Amino acid sequence: MKQKFLFSYFLSFICFIGFSQSFDINPYLKALTNIKDGYFEGGIEFHNSSKNFSILPYVRLPLTNKQENLIVIDRFTNTWRGVVAFQWENDLTTLTSNTKVHRFGGQIEWGRAKYKYYPTGTKSNEVASSKSSVAGEILYSYYSALRVHVPGRQKNVQLRLRYANETKPSNEVGVVMPPNTFGVVTTSNMVISPPSKTPSFSPAFAFQKYRGTGNVSYTHALYYDMQGIKDQNGPFNNLHRMRYEFWVFYYPIIPNSPNVKLGIGPFISLRTKGTDQLNRLEYGGQATVKIGRLFQSFF
Repeated sequence: MKQKFLFSYFLSFICFIGFSQSFDINPYLKALTNIKDGYFEGGIEFHNSSKNFSILPYVRLPLTNKQENLIVIDRFTNTWRGVVAFQWENDLTTLTSNTKVHRFGGQIEWGRAKYKYYPTGTKSNEVASSKSSVAGEILYSYYSALRVHVPGRQKNVQLRLRYANETKPSNEVGVVMPPNTFGVVTTSNMVISPPSKTPSFSPAFAFQKYRGTGNVSYTHALYYDMQGIKDQNGPFNNLHRMRYEFWVFYYPIIPNSPNVKLGIGPFISLRTKGTDQLNRLEYGGQATVKIGRLFQSFF
């Protein structure tokens, strides 16, 4: 048995070495947070410069477990996610023209977690079940940089479509406990309903601009987040929110290392349909740190 395991491990290692010979390997790290919640991403980017193709496997982990704030931070999750992203570039730049690059990409996500609940309202009757969550995205961006009239000025227009079917635990409720030996009746907060899946759909648009000098760029981003009814597949018939974000990014110069991107920005979220636990108009701020080479797009 050990020999089979060692042989499988060695064969996987040889395949990885052969695969990596065709790709440049770069680290990828990202952390995004605000006052209420956040998440962390980490993985390895494989980039084939001859074919302008990249693949990025990574893991997303939550920094907190705030269920109700999914609409505030894009891609927030209450459990781990395994993600595989890919990107292909169509570079139309010539020796005498400005830089023009079309980028097409997407990603798929999967995660699984165990959820506990107590249908009879007693701790002795615990029920545990494992449920999966899935998501997928399609992305497009057009990157341009002036090389003739105003060298260094850059723009990046990006579009994204995201569908997710997330498993969420039910909310805690107050359960009246039997009287104790002194006849005192108390309540205890616990989850009594099984987890449910909530479908969502989020088209988004972002516009990045770099003026050509300094280490700062600016990004406007607009989201329209839609959620459906629990345990159904349609994402359009329940909660809708529109969110605007304005980001300022700083790029510190670190020799012989992948690009580092530091960002901070305010947001405004407006509920346009349905009800949730938040106010109709929410506002706040976010901060992010990102390390990577090619996957520098906003989304």
